[in-house]
Amino acid sequence: MELIGEYHRDKVLCLPENQRKQMDLPNFREDAEIVNEIFGWVIKCRKERIECRSEKEARYIYTLWSFNWNDFWVPSDDKYLAEILPRLLVLKEGHDEVINEKCGLYSNRKVRKELRRQIFLAATLRDEESEGEEIEYSEKESGEE
Repeated sequence: MELIGEYHRDKVLCLPENQRKQMDLPNFREDAEIVNEIFGWVIKCRKERIECRSEKEARYIYTLWSFNWNDFWVPSDDKYLAEILPRLLVLKEGHDEVINEKCGLYSNRKVRKELRRQIFLAATLRDEESEGEEIEYSEKESGEE
């Protein structure tokens, strides 16, 4: 499976800096949502509001942000963004399926949360050295028996 970090590197980080903008966001919260307001698209999360040029930009930002990426680049060209967004959403859907499958095996909420975090990290690796690391987590290690 293609990693989201690889996809982002290949499709966005290769763009010249004048064709992308940097996002610096607070930590992601599960209650974040994309909303179409009178003056355009925003991502709302409690008191935080992230203004977006379009629904596609909002979905792109939300998707990467949901992987706990707080600092990343977004293409400035809406046509290019529309071109790369569908594949990003497919990758996220695949990673979500893996997470749901793996986390369903554990009843302890803390274990599921840690496993989800580790899978997110593995799915978004940007460092080739770390790609070979395997995620191992047993209920015995977590204190569950």
